[in-house]
Amino acid sequence: MLAFAAGWPNPTSFQAQVFITTLALAAGGIGAMIPGDMNIEYKGLVRAGGGLALVVLVFFYQPNLTQVAARIVPPAEPAEEAALTFLALVDKGDVEQAWLWWDVDGLGGSEEAHQQWITISEKFRAPLGAVSSRQLSGANRAESPPGYPIGLYSTMVYRTKFEHDQQCRMEQITMRAAPDVSWRVASYNISPTTIPCS
Repeated sequence: MLAFAAGWPNPTSFQAQVFITTLALAAGGIGAMIPGDMNIEYKGLVRAGGGLALVVLVFFYQPNLTQVAARIVPPAEPAEEAALTFLALVDKGDVEQAWLWWDVDGLGGSEEAHQQWITISEKFRAPLGAVSSRQLSGANRAESPPGYPIGLYSTMVYRTKFEHDQQCRMEQITMRAAPDVSWRVASYNISPTTIPCS
């Protein structure tokens, strides 16, 4: 866990799982060497004793341990700058180059996710046409929000006017600090309904 905390900034979910598993096994090995009786019961569902009790304890507290041990490092580049680079590729219809900006940890990096991105780009984004204007209307940051891989997140909301719309749409993009200390796209949404531009 010391190596985890010191050497791997913004770890992926897989890296975090490997470190936690290693820590749990190490704790179990230490627990097996300690004399005496140790038992753990969790919500009446899990019972464990001895070294196995420590393994179970580490696994049940892994979100807390990961949060404490993970080293979150913000990229030097502003998140909005990275978001606008991604959006410029989307605006040009360069679907494959835009895909390279996605955070594969959050998406799982699967071919299915890749195909979904192509389908969404071609069937929903492309028909909207070129961007006439895009104005930032809000931004916030969060560290390791519930339900997401650990890391630093930056969300920007734009009020965007597309060529084939009479009014604007809300465009929301969330960037995540990746292990290579760069921003990657964690989510990108365009509202299905239009709103006034001002």
